[in-house]
Amino acid sequence: MNTIEFRAVLLPVAWEPSRWPVVDIAVDGVSLIQRVRELELPYAEAEEIERASEFADLPPGTLAQELAGNYMPLSTNFAWPSRHFLGERLELPHGGDEGETMVLGCTCGINDCWALLTRVVLTEQTVTWSGFRNNSRNWDLSGLGPLVFNRSQYEDSLRSSGNDMAA
Repeated sequence: MNTIEFRAVLLPVAWEPSRWPVVDIAVDGVSLIQRVRELELPYAEAEEIERASEFADLPPGTLAQELAGNYMPLSTNFAWPSRHFLGERLELPHGGDEGETMVLGCTCGINDCWALLTRVVLTEQTVTWSGFRNNSRNWDLSGLGPLVFNRSQYEDSLRSSGNDMAA
């Protein structure tokens, strides 16, 4: 069984002088963004080669590094007491399907510009994330999951994220 940590943190962002309150996610002690970046990098590298003429003025590897894992945690609007991460989503991003939940948004500040989507299924004992995909690319992200969490641990961490920002 996987473990999850929802952490409310203040993240510096390029478009604003202040810090942005977000819900950072770690799975099994590793940042979700880092896990996704590692899986997406081969696809981003292939896309960079395919589009080389468009980016001839950039050093090699630049586009791939910009594309792979180009996500930002969602704002604390999605933290507890919101039930977004329990499958009752606040927002369905562009290109999202019914039943999908956005777990990461774009670094530009517009969540659905570049979003990571998953299906969240709850039972009495577990929360499962499966069917991961990027809403802007048709990359195979099946290597991310399914992730199966103990529901009690999951909800305790989610509640804690809401309390972090209230303190």
